[in-house]
Amino acid sequence: MFARRIVLTLGLALTGAALGCSGSGGGTGTTPVLTTVQLTPASPTLTVGATVTMVATPLDQTGTAMVGVPAATFSTSDATKASVGAGTGLVTGVAAGTPSITASITSGGVTKTASQTVTVTALSNGVTVTGTSTNAWDPKDANVASVATVQWVLSGNHSVIFDTAPAGALPANIAQTATGTTAQRTLTATGTYAYHCGVHGAPMSGTIIVR
Repeated sequence: MFARRIVLTLGLALTGAALGCSGSGGGTGTTPVLTTVQLTPASPTLTVGATVTMVATPLDQTGTAMVGVPAATFSTSDATKASVGAGTGLVTGVAAGTPSITASITSGGVTKTASQTVTVTALSNGVTVTGTSTNAWDPKDANVASVATVQWVLSGNHSVIFDTAPAGALPANIAQTATGTTAQRTLTATGTYAYHCGVHGAPMSGTIIVR
């Protein structure tokens, strides 16, 4: 009787194994296969000279992001409108237009691609920069066309001190006043104009790039 019980128990164990009744360590699951590529951000817009980084995420058949997959290679449909770093996805606006940026990923002999349209807008000939109540410039950095008129809107506790400018083109500083002020400067030389608030120092810095 005892021997028969041992045989019966062993038989049940073998049957369970044959049916795939395994614990937490059993089974290998489905092998991930590169199925799609997700390219973000979707349809970005940038001005000439501005940049945006495209990110390509490989997804398997369940829509899950894959790891250990070779990095994407990026290309542009029109380098005269937007350039892109083949290995970085860094897109730079070159001229007004709507080129496509494509990311390609190859894994396990499978190649998948994804594309996004990038809208590049022309530079404006002016911009308004506001000194905010949180001691920041809005916008902090701006790209404009030459000749550009830049207007600073200041409250009573901000001023504009120019640090650097193209050779021979350093604008006059804008002083702090008790009631605040609005002042304009016309920037004629191409290059970078860096400035800061004379009251709040380097933490409140900004740039105007004339292209």
